[in-house]
Amino acid sequence: MHTYLTPFERGNGNQTTTWSECIAWYERLAADFSTVLHFSQIGESDNGVPMHAGVVTADGVFDRERLKAGGRCVFFNNNGIHPGEPEGIDACMALVRDFCTQPERLAALGATVFLFIPVYNVDGCLNRNTTSRVNQLGPESFGFRANGCNLDLNRDFVKCDSLAAQVFNRFFADWDPDVMVDTHTSNGADYQYTMTLIHTQSDKLGAPLGTFLREEMLPAIYHDMERRGWPTSPYVHPIKDTPDEGISHMLDLARFSTGFAALHHCIGFMPESHMLKPFAERYAATHASILTILDLAGEQRERIYALRAQAQAQARAAGERDLHWVIDYQRPSYLEFLGYEAQFNPSVLGNYQRLSYDRSRPWVRPIPFYGRCIADVKVTSPRAYLLPRQWR
Repeated sequence: MHTYLTPFERGNGNQTTTWSECIAWYERLAADFSTVLHFSQIGESDNGVPMHAGVVTADGVFDRERLKAGGRCVFFNNNGIHPGEPEGIDACMALVRDFCTQPERLAALGATVFLFIPVYNVDGCLNRNTTSRVNQLGPESFGFRANGCNLDLNRDFVKCDSLAAQVFNRFFADWDPDVMVDTHTSNGADYQYTMTLIHTQSDKLGAPLGTFLREEMLPAIYHDMERRGWPTSPYVHPIKDTPDEGISHMLDLARFSTGFAALHHCIGFMPESHMLKPFAERYAATHASILTILDLAGEQRERIYALRAQAQAQARAAGERDLHWVIDYQRPSYLEFLGYEAQFNPSVLGNYQRLSYDRSRPWVRPIPFYGRCIADVKVTSPRAYLLPRQWR
């Protein structure tokens, strides 16, 4: 394995790969393990930089039409949409390497297809700096959040102002993945967790697919992450100033990756490692989260495939479409949250109170989690859309 160490593994635990290192590394791996990994360019970014994707299968079949015709479950790992949050870029490299060099890991993949984009925002990855995420604990240098047009690609999935988003949309539609993991790093409140998780809002998926996600898949993910040593919370989106009074689902509109996935009845996950934890810990937790969800998707692949087909058929037959959603604050669930005591102190810069968290005073107690939503606007399903010519 030492022949194929990643740049992260060769470093001091606080370094992430550059784009050129990453692509050259994958190209060498694909050349050496051509029956396991297919790696190719899928388009160009707004700056004209090549965008790549890879496919890993246990039986050496890489043709998309053949794989789809065979009813294979497609697991899609997207990385580097925000290159200042690079844990997934490095973790994906190690996972793909292990598929290539460890026969037992490849065999465990079974009939599942591991599809990945190593770095989605290649423009931002090339725009390296040390200060654009000044409160984040590592790595030493990293890419920039926006792309070459200064657009945030995790706000551009449906409007497609960027060429990169257009490449992604074609790629996603062609492969139609069953499960997606889009890796990120969080910011905001402080708490004990290294990993938090956003998932496609289950109500948007409808029943029974959304019910399966909410009642079976998510509990299994949280249980396995705990077993791996990385207790995980839903993404910490406080309903007030601090998590103490409860957190809610981040209502993932279709401009976000998990909301975009919902439009395709794809189960989407967004692992958000905590920026205030050291980079090496965030990397390890991200690696564990991808592997946890991949293994679960493999175990449940036939069921997921069937539930998605059922959800898509129901959507085609529906006479009504849900157009707008709101968080349902009448249906909370409760979780044992691992937090820190919040404190408010006068600011030395102005006439206001400054929020901070005291890590010497950890706590564990139940807090409400508002994870359900309801459609408050519905429309009759259109026969077609008429688009003005200028909206090309």
